[in-house]
Amino acid sequence: MSVKKTKIKKNSGFTLIELVVVFAILSILALLVIPKFMDVLNNTRTAHDLSEARELSDAVGRSVASGDYRLSALALEKYNSGSWEAVTDIITEMETHYISPVGSPKTGDKYVVKITDGKVMILVDDTQIYP
Repeated sequence: MSVKKTKIKKNSGFTLIELVVVFAILSILALLVIPKFMDVLNNTRTAHDLSEARELSDAVGRSVASGDYRLSALALEKYNSGSWEAVTDIITEMETHYISPVGSPKTGDKYVVKITDGKVMILVDDTQIYP
């Protein structure tokens, strides 16, 4: 008498339901995490601009304190008139003598430095960011 041995084949994969549930859970987690990541990214850009603005403000203070002729009343008047060439010239002069090169802001198109009544204000486009 011979006894037949039968092998039971086991499935080693995941069912479709298990895969769908895992995909749904991962999707929900992604929906929760992505907005937080975007907030962190925006905060980083703002912090970069604030750091550059502080450097510009300090550079203006150092140049005025040293009696630098490049920041004469005429140069400041041209600068505050909004002429981009004047802005570029003064920032270029500051980069040459007072600060390391300043790049473009991460949250706008350009930095604007306004000096009124001896106080320095740094703006990105039309938004004041420092002080």
